[in-house]
Amino acid sequence: LMRHGSGELAATFQTVVAHVTARDGRAFPWPERVRVRAEALSTDLPDEARAKSLDTDPVKPFASLPRADELGLWKTGTGAVLAADCDVFGRWRPEMFMARISDGVPHLFAGRRLGEDPAAAEAKVGGAALEYRLVHHDWPRAGDRIVMRSGQAGGDARFRKLVHWLLDPATGRPWASAAAIACSFDLDTRKIITLGPAELAAVQARDVAGLTP
Repeated sequence: LMRHGSGELAATFQTVVAHVTARDGRAFPWPERVRVRAEALSTDLPDEARAKSLDTDPVKPFASLPRADELGLWKTGTGAVLAADCDVFGRWRPEMFMARISDGVPHLFAGRRLGEDPAAAEAKVGGAALEYRLVHHDWPRAGDRIVMRSGQAGGDARFRKLVHWLLDPATGRPWASAAAIACSFDLDTRKIITLGPAELAAVQARDVAGLTP
């Protein structure tokens, strides 16, 4: 749990990890002495840390390049993994997955205007992700290529569910997949933008049925 200095909750994180060898990612059990000591650090998940809008059940891999083409997902980013973005074992660092998604999200909304009147059209609009789930399927290394395909998976007048797939264009298999609950944000009023009926209908027309991480 990340808190402000006042004690107010700022953000929560749930991370599920596997105990694996550093170089080749081979899973092996923790020593018994470590498991015993870890019990003292264990706790139940606080209610304030629970996911509010995203499913946290185990993910059955669905993402692939052929499926992205079939569903008509937008191409929101391409590139290659740089050596500087990898850890000491040569794997793309976890934070780089999130950075690549963040860089690609604006392309999903390119050309879209918010607001149904001229004044609203001139508003300074930003975006905010209120909840995120990122699932790692594999670990690219320096020189591997990445293509990001994205789509909308529903929502309402205030919030959209977005899904992003980071794929290997050479094999079509997923490096990672993510789901987010996002909103548009008026940077002047500092308030979430609520879409009117006509604009909501236009946005919903771009939703992709059955899209999951």
